[in-house]
Amino acid sequence: MDTMLLTAPLPPDILVHAKEFGWKADCLVASGATAVVRGTLLSYPFIGTGSALLPDGRWLDCTLRYVLTPRLDMLAHVRRYAECISLPCAVGALIPLLRKYACQDLALQHTFDGHVMVQYLGVAIEDFVAFLHDFGFCADLAAHAAKHARRYADLVHEIAIVYSLATMAPVSAAFHGVV
Repeated sequence: MDTMLLTAPLPPDILVHAKEFGWKADCLVASGATAVVRGTLLSYPFIGTGSALLPDGRWLDCTLRYVLTPRLDMLAHVRRYAECISLPCAVGALIPLLRKYACQDLALQHTFDGHVMVQYLGVAIEDFVAFLHDFGFCADLAAHAAKHARRYADLVHEIAIVYSLATMAPVSAAFHGVV
């Protein structure tokens, strides 16, 4: 565990910590920031705000607003959820993004910097491999995941794609696996 997480003063309603990692050459490295999200109820829809703990120990409060809910609920109530997180875009533009990958749950995150992040949680291994190819992740990783798909079928695969609100084009992408 990151020692900064153990020593930094944390708000009392913290529910989730996430340390971001990325690929540099052929090595997994920490990106520096730790995301912290909080909400009021641990149930669906899970609505809250996020902050970032910077490497120097400073907090960036309310860097995002988000909603997490089952996929079918998100698709049925996307207008209400977009309004709830102050997302300034046409709901019709969100629907194709939310349907891009089949999954169990969806999260919308309004980052207030001209972007929206869509998280697809509980993605099947086949769609996860397609995502790796779609976004040009390491070919060896995609080939390994495809070849050993049965080994990874029980992981909860999470895909996160950041889209520009101006163009709705992808800006960046990441993935997570939860054991």
